[in-house]
Amino acid sequence: MRSLSWRYVLKQVARLSKSAIESWEQYSTSAAALEAEIVNRIDYILTFLLDEFGCTLNNWFFDDAVEGQVGHLCDHMSFDYTSITGIEFADCDNFPDDLCFIDKDGDEFHWQSEIPARWLTEDFEQEIIDGRAKLEEKEAARKLKLKEKRDAKSAKSADLFEKAKSKLTKEEFLALTNGQTK
Repeated sequence: MRSLSWRYVLKQVARLSKSAIESWEQYSTSAAALEAEIVNRIDYILTFLLDEFGCTLNNWFFDDAVEGQVGHLCDHMSFDYTSITGIEFADCDNFPDDLCFIDKDGDEFHWQSEIPARWLTEDFEQEIIDGRAKLEEKEAARKLKLKEKRDAKSAKSADLFEKAKSKLTKEEFLALTNGQTK
C-alpha cells in the first residue's frame, strides 16, 4: 500500500459534505431567481424612463455582457448600493440627446449609463414626470434671467449712446456715424 506524500497531506482540503453541496445548489437557485426579479424591475424602470422621453426601448444589457445575454447584476451594483451602472441600450429608437430631469433630492439626473438603485424599491415614476417639469421650469427661468440681463445691457448701451450723442453737435454726430442717424 502506498502512502500519501507530505506534499499531498499539506494540500489536502477537508472533504465536503453532501449537505454543503445541496446548500450551495439551493442558494444558487435562490440567488438566480432574485437576480431575475431585479433584472425584470430594471427592465421596467428603463422602459418607463425612456418612454417618458419619447424613446422606445427594444433591448438593454450590462456593458460587459456576453452577446445575447443581459450580464451579471452583481458586477454592476455600486459598492455602496446607490446605483446600478454599466447599462447599455441596443436598438433604442429616438434616444434623446439629453435625458435629464431633476430628481426628488433636487439634483439634476443626467443619463450616464446608470440608474439609482433606490428605484428598485421605490415608486419612481412620479419623480421622473415631476422632474422633467421642474427642469423645464428651471430652464425657462434661466432663459428669462439671461434675456433680462441682455435687455439691461442693451438699455444701458442705448442710454450711454444717447448721453454721448447729446454732447455732440449735429455735424460731429453725422461725421462719426457716416451720415446715418439713429
